[in-house]
Amino acid sequence: MTTNTDVGPRIGPEVTNFLGTGISTDVVVRADLNAYYKIWQFSLTVFVDQPGKGGDESPIDQEVYLDALQRPQKRDDWGHAFWKFDCSDSNSIPVELRPFRGQYMGFYPTVQITNLAHTPSGFVKMPDTSHREKVNVTKVFHLSQSAFTSGLYRARAIYNSPGAYSVSNNNCVHAFLDVTDASGIPIPRTKSTKYKQFNGLNCGDLGQDLRRSYP
Repeated sequence: MTTNTDVGPRIGPEVTNFLGTGISTDVVVRADLNAYYKIWQFSLTVFVDQPGKGGDESPIDQEVYLDALQRPQKRDDWGHAFWKFDCSDSNSIPVELRPFRGQYMGFYPTVQITNLAHTPSGFVKMPDTSHREKVNVTKVFHLSQSAFTSGLYRARAIYNSPGAYSVSNNNCVHAFLDVTDASGIPIPRTKSTKYKQFNGLNCGDLGQDLRRSYP
């Protein structure tokens, strides 16, 4: 069972339970939190474009295509994971976070990756809309104000200091899960076991984990 102990913002010092008399605030299942937090209009929407056609744990899909000179070429499709925070009133969040509200955000390398050992600088693309038509998995999480702010601060930190991009150790899934972790949303960090050469976090496993964890 997925649980979360954050039961929402306090209205006043004398009120500690906003879920109703007799309902424990110690541990509340995420489904109940989602229904409750809709009142507060703080949300995190996550998107996963799984490799190829999607629907399984494959970390990469390879397709053969013809270039402009009609020569067979191979293109690797690793998929992509990205996110969007939104709230009904920008005045309810700190000023420094407002530029990131309502923005599609995702982590990329600054140049094309040439091999698994290649670690170019990374950057957060904003708005990140190039994979929207390819998304296989979308989930919306309604958050408390504190969880929303925590997650958005983490997204801002990655945007300001993205670090080097590494297919195995710091790719778009790592950034995605850092943001969801900071937002109080537990998602497994499943590493691929399908290929000997690669055993990192990937969009295939991430999509399947989201489907299983939050049906």
